[in-house]
Amino acid sequence: MGNAKKALLMSRQFGLNLPSWSMLLGVLIMVTLSFSISPSHPEMQPGVDRLSFVSEECSIDNRAFQPGEILTYRIYYNWNFLWLSAGEVSFSVIPDGESLKLVADGRTYKVHEWLFKVRDKFECEIDAKSLRPISSTKMIQEGKYRLFEKNHYNFGAQQAISERGKTRTETEKDTIEFEGCVQDLLSVLYVARNLNYQSMNPGDAFDVSLFMDRELYPVSVKFLGKETGVKIRKQGKYDAICLSPETQSGRVFKDGDQMKIWVTDDENFVPLMVESPISVGSIKAVLIGAKNLRHSTSLTFSD
Repeated sequence: MGNAKKALLMSRQFGLNLPSWSMLLGVLIMVTLSFSISPSHPEMQPGVDRLSFVSEECSIDNRAFQPGEILTYRIYYNWNFLWLSAGEVSFSVIPDGESLKLVADGRTYKVHEWLFKVRDKFECEIDAKSLRPISSTKMIQEGKYRLFEKNHYNFGAQQAISERGKTRTETEKDTIEFEGCVQDLLSVLYVARNLNYQSMNPGDAFDVSLFMDRELYPVSVKFLGKETGVKIRKQGKYDAICLSPETQSGRVFKDGDQMKIWVTDDENFVPLMVESPISVGSIKAVLIGAKNLRHSTSLTFSD
């Protein structure tokens, strides 16, 4: 049996579904960059002014991305010296009148589908001016598991209306109350790319209220500072901003594990790489393609 198959089977033995975690990590690129500080978390670090990032109306001006942008990431599993590419996740921005449609499409490579097949798709409609989420859809196909979820956000009523079930025609509706600013899985990435990183100091921590799976999750992220010459696998070295979200020890993460995210230190603020230790080895999501970026960049594969 080849080393790649051994790593895959070992990950299953330890309770880790490799391709599923690979797609999850693609989503973590969005989740852990969520710096739209929520009023529901007044305990954030002293000396950091929430209003300097996101207004009380939960809006932020878009200066970092434009319609037509496409970002593509390859998901790697690392076990000792073995690197295994498990799948890809792409993020697209599509114009839709006064709104923007954000789409994330994740899938495993066919060579690994004998073990587990993933076809995940996330969509989110956001207001083009404020970047607030309007509605979102999640369609999950992981092995035999199926999930469909559609959410509509009503900021006036401070409610999220959620339809959830195995398929689009087999759903149950529920209403979830929230306070202040909340973000969707996709909208947080694009809001985060419009923050003023120059005003942050290493060690600053930020919170966001994230709506996911009919629940509100407080996500805390630490700004670690800027780094020069960060090596991105098979792509080169870049100047980057380094961030670190908190992780919970348990079945997947060990106590003391630290996830890191590197973002381009330019006007695009594109996530370059996510690196996360897990119970067995580590997982990386690496940028392999960037098209139609709004600003000039040193990325060699951009248009």
